[in-house]
Amino acid sequence: MPRGVKKKTVAAKGVKRWASNKAPAPNLDIKVGDNVMVKSESPDEPSYVGQVDQIKKGDNGTKQLKLRWYYRPEDSSSGRQSWHGDRELFRSQVVDWNYIGCVECKCNVHDLEAYENLDTVTAVDFYSRFEYNATTGHFRPDVVPVYCYCEHPYNPDRDMVMCKHCKDWFHCDCVDFYPSMEGDFYCRSHACQEKKNELESPGEEDE
Repeated sequence: MPRGVKKKTVAAKGVKRWASNKAPAPNLDIKVGDNVMVKSESPDEPSYVGQVDQIKKGDNGTKQLKLRWYYRPEDSSSGRQSWHGDRELFRSQVVDWNYIGCVECKCNVHDLEAYENLDTVTAVDFYSRFEYNATTGHFRPDVVPVYCYCEHPYNPDRDMVMCKHCKDWFHCDCVDFYPSMEGDFYCRSHACQEKKNELESPGEEDE
């Protein structure tokens, strides 16, 4: 299994849900390296997310933050794809200065593996697995593993099941096999179906 990718098996309880739609009360003890949520320009837009690169005091004594912005998939040049997770962000090289009064609260931007290991995903939990160049529209890494018959990259919001025989991973909704179902899953490859039939028909070859 590739580093940084943690699959959900049929033993998982299902897709994580956010514990709350509201962020906690602001904690303005902000340090370089912290991730923060910033008020958007429109009430119809979600809050912006940035990482604090530098802190200074302006001419009027008000603290300012140099923020390196995260992009949501829908804000990138390629748009949101079906394999992008609901809480996915792309770290960019775009930076600018903002007054600390624009900050709503601190938040967490995890790597994919750490995000998968969370017991509960809150309204201030996100994850990032790509660097995004807003000028060129390019991503780094530009090649990632793909899975299932759909050949899509991993999406932590979709449960996956491993074939008992070949050990490949498949989306539960692609193969119509869900956590509530009993028994082992075998993919539709000839070798795996042969193995399934062999196990389901013990003793036939001895007759």
